[in-house]
Amino acid sequence: MAKGRLILRGFFGSSQIYPQGNSDADTLNVTVATASFVGADGKEKSVYSDLADARYTVRGAGGSTVYSRILRGGGVRVRLQGIDAPELHYEPQGSKTFFRQPRGAYTSRRLNEGLRFYAGDEQPCELVTSVEKPGDAFDVYGRLIADVLVGAGPEKRDLNLQLLREGLALPTFYNSMDTDEITAAIEATAIGKLAQDSIWKQYTGELSFDQSLLAPKLHEAVDDKQPDLGPVILPKLFRRFSTHIMGGGTPGGFKESLATSAEKVLLTADVLAGSAAATPKLFADFIDATDPSKPTFTAAPGDIVFLETGGQLYLERPVGTFVPWT
Repeated sequence: MAKGRLILRGFFGSSQIYPQGNSDADTLNVTVATASFVGADGKEKSVYSDLADARYTVRGAGGSTVYSRILRGGGVRVRLQGIDAPELHYEPQGSKTFFRQPRGAYTSRRLNEGLRFYAGDEQPCELVTSVEKPGDAFDVYGRLIADVLVGAGPEKRDLNLQLLREGLALPTFYNSMDTDEITAAIEATAIGKLAQDSIWKQYTGELSFDQSLLAPKLHEAVDDKQPDLGPVILPKLFRRFSTHIMGGGTPGGFKESLATSAEKVLLTADVLAGSAAATPKLFADFIDATDPSKPTFTAAPGDIVFLETGGQLYLERPVGTFVPWT
């Protein structure tokens, strides 16, 4: 089915990003002023009223279903599409402790400084994503998955691609992305690998988790003098590996643990080739556990496309009754 485009316009404050705030380099809170959807036929219509009423579901007390609003105080939570920056504050399941990856503080600080250099604290922006219908643009956590365009006119910049070009994030693709979006991210990544302070210089496929690296407290500087260094692994794997270790698992048991989730991926090359015969593969199959003390991710970031479980948004029609936003 042909896709349209969901376009939200608004602004966000740079001060929400570390070290002034607590956001890392790939998530933002954006205040929304307008929202429109351009269909595959090129016709544009406002969807702001629907967006203001849109809800996603969360588990409530006693297993009940709670319908939580997407817009809170006029703002939406955004996950930058196609990228993953080192974690700044991740809480492994059940640990009650927040950790960071090496370079998590550095990449966030670089983003903060760069944005403030161009436009100070308040950043006008557009949030753009290609979807069949507006509700498809949100994940199961109620976050909008989109490209963030900052600035105006000829100065407008794609923040997602900029982070890749500056080597401040790693490419992380999902099957919701168009081939053009994936191709643009791959080209930006090639530039980012050569950047002077690129996190690619610390990237490794060998999985590790340093439990001494705690998330910074609000306004706390991790290192004022130089970037926080150390081995950088794919953030998606950092989240899973840290949860495994904090749950009492061993490095050597990680591959087996990951396999129990049956998480599937596609090869990026197959997706770009439009291969109808592309076969989903187990994510765990890309972990080499030959040396049980050093499990290793054998693919490169950007070589695989994750199969994302899409979210479902609901509208209250009539009052007290929630129906899917189609």
